[in-house]
Amino acid sequence: PGKRTADTQAVLRGGELKEKFKASPAETISEMRQSLTSDSSTSERLALVELCADTGGRLVASDRAGAVGYYLAAAELTFEPALAAVRRDDWSDPMLAVYNHSAGQVAKVLFDAGHAWGSSTSFEGPWKTYRLQLRAGGRESIDPRDYDHMEAADTIILKNFEMERFRNDGIGAAMVAHTDGSPERRAKNPFLSPIGMTQPVNALLDFRQGTSSVELRLSDLMLVDRAYVRGSRLPMAADLTASIAVQLDYDVDRNKGFKAMIHPDDYLDHTGLYMLEPFRPDQIPVVMVHGLMSEPGVWLTALNALRADPVLRRKYQLLVYRYPTGYPIIYNIASLRKQLEAFQQRHNPDGRSRVMGNMLLIGHSMGGVISNSLVRGSGDVFTNYLFTKPIDELSDLDGETKAALQDLLIFDPAPGVTRAILVAAPHRGSNIASNSIGALGRALIN
Repeated sequence: PGKRTADTQAVLRGGELKEKFKASPAETISEMRQSLTSDSSTSERLALVELCADTGGRLVASDRAGAVGYYLAAAELTFEPALAAVRRDDWSDPMLAVYNHSAGQVAKVLFDAGHAWGSSTSFEGPWKTYRLQLRAGGRESIDPRDYDHMEAADTIILKNFEMERFRNDGIGAAMVAHTDGSPERRAKNPFLSPIGMTQPVNALLDFRQGTSSVELRLSDLMLVDRAYVRGSRLPMAADLTASIAVQLDYDVDRNKGFKAMIHPDDYLDHTGLYMLEPFRPDQIPVVMVHGLMSEPGVWLTALNALRADPVLRRKYQLLVYRYPTGYPIIYNIASLRKQLEAFQQRHNPDGRSRVMGNMLLIGHSMGGVISNSLVRGSGDVFTNYLFTKPIDELSDLDGETKAALQDLLIFDPAPGVTRAILVAAPHRGSNIASNSIGALGRALIN
């Protein structure tokens, strides 16, 4: 509210409207609308739509329905000019900026107010009543009821993130939707992270020509980057980096990687295979495995770049594996193997999915060693190293212990995993492990 272009400021001063608007915004806007003709200047039109959006922003705290009405009026007046600006690739057009801002604010206000998605609702604007259809779900759309928070991406400031911010210009407002990792949600989906899941979204208002009907669409930007509007496929505004930063902001426990190395028992409950986006049956899962004294945040720059690539984000879905690196590597191999088995059982119970049978692991450092083991299987490498005879012939162990050792030390390649990318993985071991630095590390682990 209150941020107006120089042209709008000039119109207000020239028409002696500045003080009048302060005293009575609704009356001033109504008069400006009545005086608008086909001969009115672009500056006069821009002044009107900016004041509508300004008034909508001022009403959000006290009158949400009224705020939506003013934002709809601003969006309707800028809809055609915004479409024209997008068709000619004019991303600096102020009409496009006002339209996109208004669409985002309508989505944000209605989401926060808990409106009934999938239904039609009337909103009184400054000079007409709008019938707004709130679309919920669909092949290329999100269902707002699946999320707990929604923010306009242009209000999100990336702090302490040294990475490129990938944005796309286009029609509509770039948004971020977030799902909480609550115990209730995680009980339904064991692969939901404790810090939840975020989604880049586009909010677009589509006005039906010659009517008071308008539809609010919330498109899934991981699946689609163009919108069909008035007979054209137009690029949609997107911010693919903001969603990653927002999700990590919910992780308040910093330096978790080091803590999980020296106190692995304290972080056993954090161990898990976690989805970064809703499961999609037609996309190949990619599991990213961090290294020693690390955590999934080490993949931040890679995740950002992979999500920004339109081909990759349509073909692959990204997951991360978090584990306390202070435990023996054999234990963490077994843990990830069980997580992958559970993931297959949940999403590919009959084993027929082609994409689920083509999973990819990306492992860094110790994570590379873990990933390497899971695509190869164990053979008799571990048992030959630890014992001079087969496990079932070890007379001083009971049956339960033997079974546990068999499960840890003898295993086939992980189900569905066909490939691995191994990043700086010490396959021949590391001198650090046996020198004074390694000794200090081992001494710190409880």
